[in-house]
Amino acid sequence: MGEPLEPPSQADAAFHGLDPRMRVAAAFVFSFTAVLAPAWQGVALMAAFALALFMLGRCWARVHRPWRRLAAVNLFAAMLLAILPWGVSGRALFSVGDWNYSAEGAAQAAVIALRANTAVLLLMALLGTMALPALCAALSRMGMPRRLALLTFLTVRYLAVFEQEMERMRRTLRARCFEARFNPHTLRVTGVLVGNLLMRGFDRSERVLAAMKCRGFQGRFPWPAPVGLRRWDWVFAAVGGAWTALAWWTSL
Repeated sequence: MGEPLEPPSQADAAFHGLDPRMRVAAAFVFSFTAVLAPAWQGVALMAAFALALFMLGRCWARVHRPWRRLAAVNLFAAMLLAILPWGVSGRALFSVGDWNYSAEGAAQAAVIALRANTAVLLLMALLGTMALPALCAALSRMGMPRRLALLTFLTVRYLAVFEQEMERMRRTLRARCFEARFNPHTLRVTGVLVGNLLMRGFDRSERVLAAMKCRGFQGRFPWPAPVGLRRWDWVFAAVGGAWTALAWWTSL
């Protein structure tokens, strides 16, 4: 047992009491079911999407850039909706020459889009509200190799640092009135930009490692103590297990 990995908040009231391992397991099982359960069509799929949307709405304020993530998923869904119906036979909604845009293909694309959005909403609700140390600690305790969990933590932690460094270099180029074009000069500048970014990243990693060693780092982080499985964890597991079992049972 230990202290909670994250401070409770009203926005995350539905999930902050769960053990992080339960949240990770539920996120993967629920999203896997949402994407692959064959029986999820029509009303059942809409109900699952509404449930996922409700879960995310309970903790919307704590999710980082939710609209950006949903926009990326739905951009792919829009491309699928524009392309897939042309290759599926069925009742034509309209035609362009010998090509028919079928209603069956549009329905398949809509189902895929709903499944993808349901999975993303579930992942954001269960994992998007977790602190990074809590997530990596849960993955480590669930069997992920220690070094891989540590690498995941450091990678996610320093992605923003690399983004800031890239933006600083872009501002430098704009200050010199650089305009990207498809010519040899742009290719040379891009190569220099990527090389400088890699070298600066290597130098920063050396400084970070030295700072960690000065603080007694010996190859492992003292991950926070787990919350431990409580009554609410077992209730959540029972309800989620019944929901998952029903989805797969109706597929038989």
